Amino acid sequence: MIRLPEQEWLKSLLFGLFIVLGTLLATLIGYNLGFTHHLAGDQEVRPWELQRAMQNFHQEEVSGNYAFFWTQAESHICLQALGRIPQARVTLVFLGDGAALLGHTEAHLLVNGEPLASLPMLAGARRYHVLVGPQLSGQDDHCFTLTSETAILPSHSRPLGVPFVSFDLQPVGSELVMPAREQLLINLLVALVCAWLLRAFGLPRWLVGLMLFGTVVALLSLIGAGFLIVGVAVNRMLPPVIGGLAVTAAGIAAARRWALHPRLTDPWSGGLLARDLAGMAFWSIVLWGGIEVIQFYSGHTGGVWPLKANLYPAYTPLVVVPIALFALWIGLVLVQVRRVEDGLGTTPANWRILAPPLLLIFIGALLLPVVLKGTVRGWESLYTTFANEYDYQHDVPRFNDALTILRDYVALSPTLSHHNSNHPPGSLLLLWGVVQIAGPGVVVTSWVAMLLGCLAVLAAVWLGWQLGGPLLGLLAGAIFVVMPGHQIYNVTSMDALFSALIALGAVGFLLALEPKAGLGKAVLSGALIALALFFTYTATQLFFLGVVTFIFAVLRAYPPGGGWQHLLRSMGHPLRQGLISAATILLLYLLLYVATGFNVVEAVRKASALNSIAMHGVDSMYRPLPFLPPSMATYTDFLAPNIAPFLWYFAPWGMTALSAVLLSRIFQHRKFEFLDSIVFALAGVVLGMWLSGLFIREVERVWAFTYPLTAVLIAYHVWQGPSQAVRLWRLGLFLALFSAQAVLMRTWLYTFW
Repeated sequence: MIRLPEQEWLKSLLFGLFIVLGTLLATLIGYNLGFTHHLAGDQEVRPWELQRAMQNFHQEEVSGNYAFFWTQAESHICLQALGRIPQARVTLVFLGDGAALLGHTEAHLLVNGEPLASLPMLAGARRYHVLVGPQLSGQDDHCFTLTSETAILPSHSRPLGVPFVSFDLQPVGSELVMPAREQLLINLLVALVCAWLLRAFGLPRWLVGLMLFGTVVALLSLIGAGFLIVGVAVNRMLPPVIGGLAVTAAGIAAARRWALHPRLTDPWSGGLLARDLAGMAFWSIVLWGGIEVIQFYSGHTGGVWPLKANLYPAYTPLVVVPIALFALWIGLVLVQVRRVEDGLGTTPANWRILAPPLLLIFIGALLLPVVLKGTVRGWESLYTTFANEYDYQHDVPRFNDALTILRDYVALSPTLSHHNSNHPPGSLLLLWGVVQIAGPGVVVTSWVAMLLGCLAVLAAVWLGWQLGGPLLGLLAGAIFVVMPGHQIYNVTSMDALFSALIALGAVGFLLALEPKAGLGKAVLSGALIALALFFTYTATQLFFLGVVTFIFAVLRAYPPGGGWQHLLRSMGHPLRQGLISAATILLLYLLLYVATGFNVVEAVRKASALNSIAMHGVDSMYRPLPFLPPSMATYTDFLAPNIAPFLWYFAPWGMTALSAVLLSRIFQHRKFEFLDSIVFALAGVVLGMWLSGLFIREVERVWAFTYPLTAVLIAYHVWQGPSQAVRLWRLGLFLALFSAQAVLMRTWLYTFW
């Protein structure tokens, strides 16, 4: 048992006390910022938030400039964790004309079951202000009840009360609002678990405290200024997030202690296997348990939600065909890997040795997903996505030439198919070119998309090659081929190509910021990112990767003990390369605008608006709902449902490898290397996307560009051991596990693609 020195225990205790007191103070301040709790059928509140708070109301309707809800005999507005409020002003808006039509002259307001006020229903839209006193000071959760007479119109078979428009509650007076105990507990858990997790990663206490303090100040400032609203039931999906972070912190602490165990420090096969099996057991519990907990708190029962899939087994004896093909392919890969390791020796590259395994990997990347989906789900399933009227190919016949596509794309985007309307013109232009060469039809275009999707293998091979030589590149390519992310999504429409282009752009930028990289690599990275952006706006998420890559490029160039001058000098090369890459992107799109009239800025704005409608719909006034989360409640709703499916695509074995590499780079004190840039850039882009609030599920598909990069890290972990035999069986084990996962997912799940 490892014992901390007495002084260390005291520091930990004082730091924990600081976190607790700071959280208590921040919560008290937050409850007394004076913001208004607002409920209405408008753009500020998502429909699912209204459903949680508003009980026994009819569906939303529209009258003139107002969206309203008919009440019933008793309709309730229940809000959780409002706290104990000494005095508040409640503002209600009703449409009196609708009530008069039914002969209803008044409605009654009750607070927590106590009658408070009678509200006369007068003509027009009427606003009622009611002062609430001690009824809100005795408990944390509050329910406001509206009662009235009801009537049934001949045209409606439902009891109608009065037309309710909006509800606002704002604390008033000088007395303090006391925070709800539930919210206080949640805030304490969030702060303590985040502090524990950051400390487990090795960050110093002062930095952890500064990060938490900055986050709290930013949130309170945004809420106080009215830029961010809390929303309804903000705590609903936080317990799974807190639990996941706590389990992760505990796992890191356990892994750190195990790493120091004297019997497991030598790289012998038994130690490696024990660590991998322990990691797989840990991640099995986390991933399976995480899905169960998320389903419990979200109200989903059964199935595999929040994965973008349904349980839809396809039992067929033909599944033995892809299984046999996977086994044969893995066997050939192992033979080729052994041949490459034996043949290369000290030679940096021998294409006679490297060509066969490269060809084998590319053939596997193309054929394995096709055979798996075709035999299990039917060969026609390979073409169903392109045959869909919502897909990219649907608009090809509308255009006679490529220039028209580019020149008129922004103007025509609202009339295009769903996927073309919220994507750049790259897919439509590519498919138009394919049709001009090979003729129309979903078969040819589907195969072209599947073939081009295999370019993602090049990203894995390219990055692995640069990190550890040709052998690591081959290993990364082979592992990527059997990962479910490739097996599922390479037989869709254009998703695999999108991911491949973004992954190539990411690899290009990582290499462009290497110490000895020249201008050509910076230009190449900019060109690759520009090409990816021409096909999908998800390429903008490389911003997060770019920031972390730049930081680590500076850290790697910064000499130990250097001053400000050394820091500025260390920034020179990465800054130059990054600016050249960015300038290349801007120049290419400027040239495209001059040549064709395609304005990428306008395209992004129009696509964002159209995507907002597609993802979130419009409100009852036919106004597009905002794309970004309008409240903290909506934001926290999707934290757990986003990250869990993404991690599931790596399965326990992939997560074991990735966490082992990450922790080894954190716990081993040494000079930063290229591997650190890859590890933390990848972690940065995933964390950035996860915390950005830009995504609502389906991230296992949208974030698929990370899979080729993670394959490199998994290969780095797998290829360990004192002998070639040990390394080969480890490689075979991971290839077999990923293959089995892909076969099971394709057989048991309907993934919509």
